[in-house]
Parts: sequence; structure tokens; C-alpha cells
Amino acid sequence: FLSIDWGRVVWDSSQWADFPWKIVMPLDEQWSRNPTFLIWEYVVFFNTILSLVHAARNGSWYMTIWIAAFVAGTANDCFFMALNIVDNFWQAQATVMLTPRLPLYICCTYNQFMYWAYVAAYNGPACWSLLQRSMAAGLLAELWYAPYDIAGPKFLWWTWHDTDASIRQRLFGAPCGSSMWVIIFMAWFFFLLNWYGGENAESGSISWKNGARTVGVASLAVVPMMMEHFISQVLVLSPGLPTVGALVTLVCVYCVTILVGPSRTTPYRRLPEEARGISQLAGRVHFAVLVAVFVLGTPEAVVSTGVHQRIIDSGHNHELDLTGAFLKSLGLSHSTFWRDKTLLRGSFDEPFTLDCLPAQQGNSTELWYTVCGRSMDSAISHDTNLNCGFAYVVVQALLGLVGLMALDAVRSWDIDQQDSSGGMRIHARFLWRKVAGAIVKWD
Repeated sequence: FLSIDWGRVVWDSSQWADFPWKIVMPLDEQWSRNPTFLIWEYVVFFNTILSLVHAARNGSWYMTIWIAAFVAGTANDCFFMALNIVDNFWQAQATVMLTPRLPLYICCTYNQFMYWAYVAAYNGPACWSLLQRSMAAGLLAELWYAPYDIAGPKFLWWTWHDTDASIRQRLFGAPCGSSMWVIIFMAWFFFLLNWYGGENAESGSISWKNGARTVGVASLAVVPMMMEHFISQVLVLSPGLPTVGALVTLVCVYCVTILVGPSRTTPYRRLPEEARGISQLAGRVHFAVLVAVFVLGTPEAVVSTGVHQRIIDSGHNHELDLTGAFLKSLGLSHSTFWRDKTLLRGSFDEPFTLDCLPAQQGNSTELWYTVCGRSMDSAISHDTNLNCGFAYVVVQALLGLVGLMALDAVRSWDIDQQDSSGGMRIHARFLWRKVAGAIVKWD
């Protein structure tokens, strides 16, 4: 039931020749069109350099993770762009593009949330089992990713189309399906790397030959396994659609498993983390900039150009989405799981408008055109609306604070002696002490 068109992603002159895209866009041109996007793009580049330095300081296993995050993340992005029945995110033209639909900073974004979440979970309590550690990595990745997922659509770094059922329900602008995907994708990524890496993961050392195999296994296996996990979660929880309730249930299941799930009978061995200050710097820069975007940015002044769905003035052009196609293949009811292959003018409610001035459109084609931003207080019918810039600042600041605390606390939990059942216990008072300490130190 899967229809794949790799021409949507890779260079294909028959599909991309008419797009007036630029491999490199002048900085001043991007500043005049979307200044927050320009700033964020280079913040991501800066933090990617920090993660590389951190990986190099910590040895071959960390370098393997750094590379695997790039490869697996980029492969996932390309796969879902090429998959006709998903293909529901539309990147804006950045200053450095690999294809008309793939900015370089997106590859670096995967590296960021996957690498730093992995590092924190890898250095977590030694009593955690692989399952607990994997679920912790998924939740930590979402804490890193969520503020970005809120800011991006609001300032048109990319756009969603709510004519796709799988991304219609939003929480502060971020689709619930996107948040669920990050959690599950990262959990499987961590699980596969440590399951296949085995002793290499615990020793912190790996040969380049085995490292290449480990990257390959994680990159090739994580996509179908993530799809299977995501579909099963959605079918059980919603049913079928990623909603706020489904997201909350998923988070609760992961949290309960981490706190009371089966632990290791022997402590997890790993090398001490070097250059931890680099990860703290990366986190503070990441969250601080995403708060500043809402303090200083004006989304109604933003224009964003890139590849989009073809605009039509009447009718619909429906096809089943991924969940619908899966249900149909099983002979189950699938009538509500559809997506539009085109964008019907006036049928969507998003943080952008098609009513741009002619001077803002520039060189447009049927699939390459400019959209314009809407003000911060514009209500979105399918979203949890905050309706003012200050509320977004508060949400971003809280997410940043919780994210920094969690990334620090997971790596700092004290471990008590083994209990009578042979497992390891982490006392709540230790957890509270570390969280409180993180709050005091965060300035």
C-alpha cells in the first residue's frame, strides 16, 4: 500500500528544473524576508559544531552516535517526503539547501535532538534497563524538540497543512502526531544502537568498522520499526488519529515504565562523560534563542518561499493517509483517514495566508510559491490557542527550564545499594535533591 516517489526528495531535473530555488541564499536576502529563520539556522549550525566537539572529546562510541543521528534522521526525513501518503511538511528556502525540499539545517536538527537526548539517557542511572533508558531518551528528545516544533510553524520555517488528518490536532502549534513521532523515533533509535552495539555501548569504545555497521543497522531498521510502533500506538489510543489525549497517554506510559519498570540486576557500565559543560552550553543556547524568537519576532511580517502543494480553487483531491492505507490493507474501516494531495484555497486554518502582495511572490510556479505569516494572536481552530505573544514566551520558557533540568537531572541521579529483589533503587529524595539543585544552578 506504499507509493514512493524519490524524485520528490533527491535531485531530479524533470521535477526540480522549474523551481527557482537556490543552493545558497544571500544572508541579507533571507534577513529581509524571515530574520528569525536566519538566526535559528545558524544557531543550529553552531550547536552542531558543539556536539561534534563533545563527541570527539568522548571517544569513538560518541562519534558513532553523532554520525548515526545525522544518517538516521536524514534518512527518515527523506523517506517520509518520498512517501506519497505522508509527505505533509513543507520546508522554507534556507540559506543552505541540499535539495529544494531539504535544508542543511534540518539534517543538523536531527543531530541535535537525537545526540543530546542519547547522551543524557546513556549517562542516566546505572540501574535502568535498556527499555527504561530508551524511553527516557524519547522523552528527553521531545523536551529538546518541542520548543522548536512550536516556533517553526508560527514563523514559517516550515508549514503544515491541516487538510492532513494525522497532523490536524495541535498543542501550541505543534501537531500531536509530530510530538509522538519524536518520542517513539528516538526511543527506537536508542534501543537499536545499544542493542546492536552491546559491549561497545557499555565500554564507550568501538572500531570504525563496527561503528559503520552499527550506524547502518540503526538507520535502516529504525524507520520501519518506528512506523510499526507509531501505528500501533495511534490505533490503540485515539483510535487512529494522534490527539492530545493520545500524546498524554503515550507520555504517561513512558514515565511509568521509567519509574517502576524492570531494572538491571547489575549496574550499567559506561565511561564518565567528558566536557559536560559543552552540552550545558548547547542546551542553554538552544532554549534561550527559542524564547527570544517569541520575544522579538513578528510573524505577521514574515514571508516564506518554498515547495508546497498545488493550490486549487474548488473541490478536493483526497487520498488515504498512512494510517488509512494501513487499515485498508487489513480490510478495516478507513473512511476518516484521508489527506488532500492539493491545497484548496480557503479550506485550511494555519499560521500562514496565501494573500501575499504581488511584490512578495517573486518567481512563483505551481508548486513553488510564497506564503505570508499571521499575527501571534490569530486563533487556529484545531489548536490550543494562546492568543498572545507573552503566553508563547511563558510556554517556551517553561519548556526550556524543564528541558534543561531534565537533561541535567537524568545524568545526576544518585543510585542507592541493591534492594532485596536484586534490583537497584533510586530514592525519591535523591531525585528531588537533583531537580532542586538544577533549578538553583540554572541562571
